[in-house]
Order: sequence, then structure tokens, then C-alpha cells
Amino acid sequence: PAALSAAGQAAKSDLAPTLPLAATSPALCGTLTAGQMKMPAGGADTGVAQETGNDAGALALGGGLVLVALAGGAYAVRRRNANAAA
Repeated sequence: PAALSAAGQAAKSDLAPTLPLAATSPALCGTLTAGQMKMPAGGADTGVAQETGNDAGALALGGGLVLVALAGGAYAVRRRNANAAA
């Protein structure tokens, strides 16, 4: 820790008072540089296969349910209007 002053080197850590400040705050010791490890590319390998197929069946089912709901709503409004007129 040459970049850290003597007072900074003697200061105790807030996290662990038995350690010097430099041991728990390495950013105070100088410029940080990239490590030797290469960053991984892509997503995390969790062991679960991702499904890439399309969901045309679910989309058709959802569209059918929407049409049924609209038809039911139109029927209810028509029936209410017919009862109100009578």
C-alpha cells in the first residue's frame, strides 16, 4: 500500500477492527486494474434448457377466450336492453 499514507496504513477497519483499513478497503490503496480472469460471455448456465418454440396454440386459445367473452358480454347487454324495453 505505497499509495496509502502512513496514517491511512495505521487506521483500523470499520468492518473488522483487528485488521488495518487497507485490508478491508482496497480501493483506498490506489488505482484498481483489471484482473487476470476473463469475463464470461452469454447467460448463466443453470442446467435448465430454454424452450425456443413458438406459442401459437396458447395464442389461439387466448384469442378464442377473448371472442367468447365478447360474445357473452354482447348477449348480456342485448338481453338487459330487451328486458328494460318490455
